[in-house]
Order: sequence, then C-alpha cells, then structure tokens
Amino acid sequence: MSNSTEPMSDTGAKQAASGSSSGLKTGQHFKCHKCGMALQITVDCGCNDPSKVRLQCCGQDLQKG
Repeated sequence: MSNSTEPMSDTGAKQAASGSSSGLKTGQHFKCHKCGMALQITVDCGCNDPSKVRLQCCGQDLQKG
C-alpha cells in the first residue's frame, strides 16, 4: 500500500484531505461505496501539504462518512 492516497470525491472529505489546513483528524471515517471497506483515522495527519493525502479503494476515492 502506498503512503499517499487521493482526496475523496465528497466535498467535505476533499476539504478534510486537501483544501483544509486541518487535514485528516482522529475519529474521521471514510468508506468505499463499491465494496464497503471502511477506514477510521486514528492519528491526526501532520503533513505539511494535506492536498497530497489520497484515500482510494476499488479505483475510486473514499467518501467521508
């Protein structure tokens, strides 16, 4: 698995992963709507450039929720 993942297609998730200075935060949940796989963020993202964070599964962006 790669250390980087693509911003989510959901607007709120895009802000969380790329446009927001806050980045990904502990407790956020993301889900693949194709296979149902889900992720929970357990440690805040400390990247200098949150727009580089990418979360994907089944060839599509994960969605917040």
